[in-house]
Amino acid sequence: MSKLPVREPPAQKKSPILQFVQDWLPIAAVLAGAVWTLYDYSTKRVEAEKAAEATRRIEAQRPFLTKKLDLYFETAQTTGRLQNLKPGTDDWKKETARFWALRWSEMEMVGNRRIRETMRLVGDRLAQVEAADNETTRHGLRWMTECLADELRFSLEESWGNAVAFEFGPFKGSASIGGLPSGCYAGTAPPKLSLPTSGDSAAPPGEATSSGSKPRT
Repeated sequence: MSKLPVREPPAQKKSPILQFVQDWLPIAAVLAGAVWTLYDYSTKRVEAEKAAEATRRIEAQRPFLTKKLDLYFETAQTTGRLQNLKPGTDDWKKETARFWALRWSEMEMVGNRRIRETMRLVGDRLAQVEAADNETTRHGLRWMTECLADELRFSLEESWGNAVAFEFGPFKGSASIGGLPSGCYAGTAPPKLSLPTSGDSAAPPGEATSSGSKPRT
């Protein structure tokens, strides 16, 4: 008895979209991988070049930055030592001579405008102490010396890219756009929005300011 031929079911025809996806998906995956690899390589190369450039710039600036830091500390130390010296003594003459040398030479080169202006104000207070050495003039010198130290610190923080925040005054806590919020002013006078001149008068130490607050000591 002969067997009848078995008819196979007709093959189902794939949709054109499915066929397209099956044909091109592997190729697209390979291309996407190649593009991502190229992008990742390019990005890392750019970042490496930027880092290398920053390193070269820092290395080139290192001698100047080191000297600048040394001068900042010497300026703060020189003005600090003057607080306990008597006008007319050899030590006073030595320290004031170094202060003026810093003021007119090295710090004129490495300091910013605020530092140079504050050093001028310290010089004014030194002249006042030499003219009349009393608690009032000493208080003004101490205050201006502290202002100078603050300006030196602010300059360093700004050069390191750190945001400088106001520590006192009407803008306390807000970002600094340059130095102290009220500038460096006489410690016995109310805060001002600008730096004082050598003719600023100072109230006796311990006397309340016009705003009713005690002066900073």
